Amino acid sequence: SISVKAESVAEAPFSTAQLKEFDIKDLNVLEDKMARGTAKKAFIGAKRSGEDKVEAVRKALTEIGKFDAAAEDLLNSFTSAAVETSDPVAAEKPAESNEAAAAEPPTVVEPTGDLPLFEIAELNGIDDKMTRGIAKKIFMAGKRAEKTRVEVIADLRAGLTEAGKLDDDTDGILNNLESGN
Repeated sequence: SISVKAESVAEAPFSTAQLKEFDIKDLNVLEDKMARGTAKKAFIGAKRSGEDKVEAVRKALTEIGKFDAAAEDLLNSFTSAAVETSDPVAAEKPAESNEAAAAEPPTVVEPTGDLPLFEIAELNGIDDKMTRGIAKKIFMAGKRAEKTRVEVIADLRAGLTEAGKLDDDTDGILNNLESGN
């Protein structure tokens, strides 16, 4: 019975790690700068598209010939944690993944035509420093409130108009964000 307790205690950290999942900061252990950059780019791409981050990083590093033992150990540490928890909760694991994906871009719950919330860096195209700052502040408030892409863009328009900072260029950037370009 002691081993059973040890197993259940051991499963709990893996379950919470499964919810936290693979983080981009975990890639900082890769020493090769090119491999690290490629891995981070693949990680972000997979995160945005909802793909498996571990497999996306593995594929990207293999394609450029930078998949070495350190990268393999790192990626296996995340897949082995998932494999160990998948035995008792095989049916729950896909649900957890879907919940995590729904929590990241909250728009997945909304109508299917709605795109996920854009990245704050996409507001860097706004030239005026004050306008960009206001826009980023509104974006972060919307992100914290788990608003959809459309709601955040509507808030950006309203907030910038109220501040008298919505010019044609900024409006064009918001239009591009609205259409997903």
